[in-house]
Amino acid sequence: MLVSSEQSEAVSYDGHSLIVAVPGSGKTRTLVAKTVAMVNAGYSNIALVSFTNASANELKERLVEELTADIVERHVKVSTFHSLMLDHIKGNLFGAGLINPNFETTHLISVLSQHDIPPTKIEALKSYLNLGQSEKKESDELY
Repeated sequence: MLVSSEQSEAVSYDGHSLIVAVPGSGKTRTLVAKTVAMVNAGYSNIALVSFTNASANELKERLVEELTADIVERHVKVSTFHSLMLDHIKGNLFGAGLINPNFETTHLISVLSQHDIPPTKIEALKSYLNLGQSEKKESDELY
């Protein structure tokens, strides 16, 4: 993949990267090139986090074009900040026994109220958190 000299610096940098630039400047191209280079160097558990579903989907599509769907699935996690946090909460807080179940319920109600969702939807939120990523839909009320 062809990248500019500035992009090449980010691609070859050995460490965590935060890529911030104006629209159309090549952020996606840079992130894809860096991710491909990391996978080719043997790295795994690579996370690409974006603000929107559209940009996360674009990143994943371009990665699949450069690598394969199987390689991307095994080595790269592409998500939005929101889905990353939901996955973290799901995997490390609710039902994991890390906190008292009473505090768990209190926290769930707090999350619901911050999003103007009535606390009567607590069971729906618990069910939503237990869904697999492929089962979640943008039309879902708790998405």
